Amino acid sequence: MVTRRAAAGFTLIELMIVIAIVGLMLVLGAPLTRAWVVSTQLHDAQAQIGQAYARGKAMALRNPGGVSDSLAATIVCLSGTTLSLYAASDSNTAAACSGTATWSTEIADSVSVQAPSGTAFTCVAFDNRSRAISASASDGGNSCSTGNGFTLTKESGTVTAAYY
Repeated sequence: MVTRRAAAGFTLIELMIVIAIVGLMLVLGAPLTRAWVVSTQLHDAQAQIGQAYARGKAMALRNPGGVSDSLAATIVCLSGTTLSLYAASDSNTAAACSGTATWSTEIADSVSVQAPSGTAFTCVAFDNRSRAISASASDGGNSCSTGNGFTLTKESGTVTAAYY
């Protein structure tokens, strides 16, 4: 007597159905993944700006250059995707967006940062009491933001942040 064993494996139809389901999941999941990446980049940039703001205020209170009330003890500058912190070098010279940065980081590419006035954010300067003051970025005469709020945008995502 000859017994037949059941064939092991998958039929062609079963494999085609599985491939179609996986393809459908990829097509539906790609836009969600892109939105998640953009959101993550915005929140990372928000955290980096918050860290720069906090470091700038802390260093301004330490006042390593010994500047007076009217001069910038520290300045946080954004140039392209580089966010940098500079301190005054002596008591007669305000901090400027040039020289050797005491701290620097990169924010995600294509993230746009706007100051509270609606203009592109270039810098924020702090006096020796860690108050945001009006100062020049020394990069063509752009004046620094004196507000504490920022709006970050990338593609269709937007994040608003305020630092104190």
